[in-house]
Amino acid sequence: MKRKPEEQEGFVFVRKGKEKAGSKRRKSSVEDDPDTSQTDGLVELPVSDTPIVKRNKELRKGKGRRSSLDQRGKRASSIGTGFEALPHADVPSHEYYRHISKDLSEPLRIKQLLLWASSKALEEQRKKYGETEEASEAAIARSIVQEVLNELLANKVSVSWYQRPPDAVIPNKPHPQNLKNAQLVDELSAKLTQLHNEEAAWRAVAANSVSSDKSILSFKKAVESIDSKQDLDKQDSPLPPDDAPELPNISKLKPKFHTLLDMLAENIHTLHSLTNAGPEVRSSYGRLAAQDFIAHRKSLLSFSKYVDTMNLLRLLSEASYKSSSNESV
Repeated sequence: MKRKPEEQEGFVFVRKGKEKAGSKRRKSSVEDDPDTSQTDGLVELPVSDTPIVKRNKELRKGKGRRSSLDQRGKRASSIGTGFEALPHADVPSHEYYRHISKDLSEPLRIKQLLLWASSKALEEQRKKYGETEEASEAAIARSIVQEVLNELLANKVSVSWYQRPPDAVIPNKPHPQNLKNAQLVDELSAKLTQLHNEEAAWRAVAANSVSSDKSILSFKKAVESIDSKQDLDKQDSPLPPDDAPELPNISKLKPKFHTLLDMLAENIHTLHSLTNAGPEVRSSYGRLAAQDFIAHRKSLLSFSKYVDTMNLLRLLSEASYKSSSNESV
């Protein structure tokens, strides 16, 4: 067998074959002939699949035949249970679902997953405690879990949701916004109760102030009635000699007592009105005082503009000279 000649192109050797004489002659004839022309053409693409492709798709849609390929590489834990043995220890528990046969029904798959995960957790707990002080308590807990798993294997505990009663009501999970709204209702109801208590306290204070005003008025009327009775007694019957020196003292105390009583009633009324008015009255008084101060300040500034300092000093010197001359005289 003859080797094809090699040509060096840089550092790469390319092996080329011999060109046929017919192809060279055909190329030269096409290039030499000026009458030949090239035309572009369109090739239509198929819009739909061919009948054979359609038939193959229909065949693939059907259920495939049962194959023994799915059963390869699986170990049976026991013949009676029908469940597979635990996966390898290196397989993490969150990937157990990948090793469960897809041919099983959903209840059996969840049962298989529950058995695998529980067995793996028991083994981890056994390695964790070992011979520690809590080993005996952990062993008791593991024995209880193992009994539950044995009952699950013996089909004494059912995890199938197909056998539940048809009228069973499944509670819906509460919406997070509803939980927040319930919490807000509790907070606002507590706030409303506090406000009601404050309102009741203020109403009690107001009722006490009104009752105190009424008691003062009734006391004042009683004093006036007593004074009127005493005046009538003075006019009708003379006083005994023992009470004669005390008359001037009582007559002197009467006007003071009336004035003190009026001042007390006025102060109580003022305090009550200020308590009811609250911060609005204080803010209004402060606003008026600030306005008066600003107006007074502006008037002083405007007056100082028109006053001449030299004339002011001259007037002060004349006043001091006149006062000194008057003192010398």
